[in-house]
Amino acid sequence: MLTREFKAAECLVGLLEEKGLRITAAESCTGGALAAGIISIPGASKVIEGSFVAYSDEIKNKILGVPWRYLKKHTAVSASVAGSMALGARQRTGADIGLSTTGYLGPSGEKVGQVYIGVSTRQETKVYSFMLGGDREAIREKAVYIAIRLATKEINDTWKK
Repeated sequence: MLTREFKAAECLVGLLEEKGLRITAAESCTGGALAAGIISIPGASKVIEGSFVAYSDEIKNKILGVPWRYLKKHTAVSASVAGSMALGARQRTGADIGLSTTGYLGPSGEKVGQVYIGVSTRQETKVYSFMLGGDREAIREKAVYIAIRLATKEINDTWKK
């Protein structure tokens, strides 16, 4: 993991521990890299409930509860699916925060770089859309970093002292 991603993950883990919160991940385009980034930080076992790598539509539906209608109408790379993934992961693990990623990594196609990141808390579920540049690995790394930063922002906004 790059230094910037490590520092962002370190900040997230520290904040989760300080607030007494737990997080879970539901990943498609990042393929486990988001959870790996969080778990690479010492003390992460106190704050992470688990992680799902849900690459196929079937697993998104069966494991995370993403409605088939979202997958059929909007495709797996959509705001509705990202939100549903984050919500489903949070609900299935009992975590305070569910964090999801879904996107097009390429190598080709007009939508390469389109990434949706979902952040679900007990208060609400938010979805963010990004068009990220670079090759497949660069898009993955950027998505992981942005997801970690969005989770940190959500904690700071939702769980103020």
